[in-house]
Amino acid sequence: MQVSQDLAKALGVDPLTLLAVTYAAEHAVSPREILQRLEADLMRMELLDELVSLNAPAQAHPVAAQADTLRARIQELKARDLSQAEIARQLGVSGATVSRHLRRHS
Repeated sequence: MQVSQDLAKALGVDPLTLLAVTYAAEHAVSPREILQRLEADLMRMELLDELVSLNAPAQAHPVAAQADTLRARIQELKARDLSQAEIARQLGVSGATVSRHLRRHS
């Protein structure tokens, strides 16, 4: 990494420029195509105009967050003495899902 930074400095370019040119040469495409791919990737990830912090707080994966929400709802309904079948019906999930969440909680 340091060698790349030193070389870029000697050439008077940003280290990322050197990286883009090198990557383009290895893949037989133009640096413009590499930049377009990067832009498309960052747009798809909704990061193109974002300031990204290396110390950003960890966010739960959306699926994990949904599971946590579902687990909490299942616990609420169980506390109201609903049966597993009633909970499943009310939440629109399978009885196995309700059972799995209840087992994990106990």
